[in-house]
Amino acid sequence: MSEKAPKKKPRATKAAPKKKATPKKPKAKAEKEEAKVVVQKVDLGPAPRPIVNSRHGFSMHEREARGYSFGELESAGVGAGEVKRLSIPIDIRRRTALEHNVERLKGWYKEPERKPAREPAAEKTSSKAGSKRAKKTAEENSE
Repeated sequence: MSEKAPKKKPRATKAAPKKKATPKKPKAKAEKEEAKVVVQKVDLGPAPRPIVNSRHGFSMHEREARGYSFGELESAGVGAGEVKRLSIPIDIRRRTALEHNVERLKGWYKEPERKPAREPAAEKTSSKAGSKRAKKTAEENSE
C-alpha cells in the first residue's frame, strides 16, 4: 500500500484563435462638440407662499395658505414634475384657483430662455450660375 499512484499528464488543450484587434475610429472633435448640450441651472429661490381668503365672523381675511391648489398650478402652466423638482408646496384639500395666486406663481416661475449651445452654420451658396438658388437671387437683385 505504499505504492504511489502514477501522476497523470495534463491534457493539451486547444487555444482559442486570437482575434485581430480592430483599430477604433476616433470621432472628430466637431462631432463630440455637437453632441454636447449646455444646461444652465437656474436658481429660482423658494416659491412664493399662496394666500387664501378665510372667514372671520362677517368679514373675509387673507391668510397664508398651506400650499397651491392643483387648479392654480395648472393655470400657471407648471407641470407635476416641475412641482416636485422645485419643491412647490401643494394643498390637496384646496379646490379654489385664486387669480392672485396664479399671477404670483407665473411671475416667479418663468421659463428661462434657452440659448442654443452653438450658433447655426451659415448656409452655403453655390457658385454655379445654373443653380436654382443663384437664379432666384439674381432675379430678386434685379427687381
